[in-house]
Amino acid sequence: MTAADHGSELVIKVLLQKKRLRVNLRNTKGESALWHSVATTSSVVVTQLLQHPPLKVDLPNSEGQTVLWLAVFQGNRDFVCQLLIRGANPDTKDLNGISPWIQACIRNRNNIKDLLLDHWKATSPGVISQDIPLTRSEETVAPAASSGGASISRMLRLRGEEFDIVDEQGLTPLHAAARSGHLWAVDFLLRHANTLLNRKDSHGRTALWWSTFSFHDRVTQRLLEEKDVEINTLGTCGKYDSPSTSLHHLARRSDTTVLGWFLSRPSLDPNLCGGS
Repeated sequence: MTAADHGSELVIKVLLQKKRLRVNLRNTKGESALWHSVATTSSVVVTQLLQHPPLKVDLPNSEGQTVLWLAVFQGNRDFVCQLLIRGANPDTKDLNGISPWIQACIRNRNNIKDLLLDHWKATSPGVISQDIPLTRSEETVAPAASSGGASISRMLRLRGEEFDIVDEQGLTPLHAAARSGHLWAVDFLLRHANTLLNRKDSHGRTALWWSTFSFHDRVTQRLLEEKDVEINTLGTCGKYDSPSTSLHHLARRSDTTVLGWFLSRPSLDPNLCGGS
């Protein structure tokens, strides 16, 4: 692990020759030598380890995250490609229910999503159909058009992805996308899993609550396009924090543009109290 952290190619080569080497040994965080090599982007060391037959590529860390999950998170397409060739599973979910594929969608890693689609096409012929019509807003299609965004949508629909998965805090993929400001993911989820719109996590927070709390105005605007969106949700950031609504979040800002969107909604209640 230390050699992997420092990208010590020669040391790794010598150690891998030891017959009793436990190459899959993990530390207290569940991280193996392969995890460390990917984390430090040591490409030669990653290649060395992947060529070692006893190596296991899908060992999860203490958070349930695999090395493929890490490579997707980092946006390292080369590592993703090598791991897929070695047999890594893009559907393995961490403790929050986020697989490498979902991570790629949330972080809008278009070049990696195309790579995963090619992988599935090669390993599961016939899964992807090119004949399903999609209706996407111009704004959403534009950045994804050159990277196969429509194929990605078709793939998820045919695969029956579990959009309502939650982590230990009750956060769904829509919560995560809204909190991170990923408009493409929010738009896609709303079109294919609208039941998540007003779903609350364990602290009473909806996707709209998260988008206003995090100042992701484009996501807020997209959520407000849904006629049934609940705008008066009272949520907290934890049991020791004061509850607040989206209106509380907007009242802290000097810009009133987004505030105007809310004030135009007849269902807005400006008298909800935050605090204890």
